[in-house]
Amino acid sequence: MASEFNLAPRKITQASIGFEYGTLMLIDTDREKDIYLGVGWPFEPLGLGQCLLAAEVGVLWNVHKNDVVNLTMDLTLQLNAMIGVYNKENEFHPFKQIRPLKYASVTVPCTVTDFMASSYEKFPPSD
Repeated sequence: MASEFNLAPRKITQASIGFEYGTLMLIDTDREKDIYLGVGWPFEPLGLGQCLLAAEVGVLWNVHKNDVVNLTMDLTLQLNAMIGVYNKENEFHPFKQIRPLKYASVTVPCTVTDFMASSYEKFPPSD
């Protein structure tokens, strides 16, 4: 899908489980393999409603494989991220950045398929 719209093979945003915020990454692993990025990634592509979590999150929240977790995302961040793409195609009716909207969030349930113990060469090392 990412290549159809000439986008990077990753989309990075914020999400929360409960009151803990973290980074949510949507990754086109097939496209990344084509450009030799993160070739050590051991996981198969995820299906609809599936997710991987960092191992620390599983321990912190007592989450296990096949548990369903609810990821909550702020829609204001998503809408502002899409404005540039929209404006590029619609120069006569451009949108401006929007202020944070109260209650503008969406909660998406996902089934945990596995836990990541390392970055598997996909992410820079955390120091």
